[in-house]
Amino acid sequence: MPMERLQASRCGGLTSGLRLTVVGQAGLYYEIQAAEIPGNWHSIGALSTPQGTNSFTDAGACTNGQRFYRIRLMQ
Repeated sequence: MPMERLQASRCGGLTSGLRLTVVGQAGLYYEIQAAEIPGNWHSIGALSTPQGTNSFTDAGACTNGQRFYRIRLMQ
């Protein structure tokens, strides 16, 4: 089983947000979490990876200053 990873692009401006790409095993579901301070995680979305990859845009990322991200496999 490949290790999941999260890739981020640069902010595309205040209106387009930050694009996050989840790369993992095909057919799984992931929760995307964000935190301004690591340890204070909150859910900002979820997605599936039907072909092993999928993207999510955090529209508020470019106006929030520093932000951390992680993905969690949903059961």
